[in-house]
Amino acid sequence: MLFVLGPVGFALVFVLSAGLIAAWTTVRFPRLASKRIPVIAAHLVIAMVLVQLVPPAIHLAGSAPLGVLATLFLVAFPVLVYSFLVAVWLIVLAQNALSGRLR
Repeated sequence: MLFVLGPVGFALVFVLSAGLIAAWTTVRFPRLASKRIPVIAAHLVIAMVLVQLVPPAIHLAGSAPLGVLATLFLVAFPVLVYSFLVAVWLIVLAQNALSGRLR
């Protein structure tokens, strides 16, 4: 039996997959995260700019299904993974900053 995923299911799997890859990258390569606030802030700005560029990229792909899928997986997915990765870095930085002050 063929399993067909609807648009909502596809979006859910797409976003969860990006989050899982970001979490795995954080655990597997902990040295990628900077301990300095200005560096992570710069990553945050870059991630926000990249997220703003995804809809125009999908629009440029046109209505061809192959073009939209290629744009989703070659542009949107890496941007989403990077955005989640920066979010995890911010959370870890906040935890490290507050670790000794809330006890």
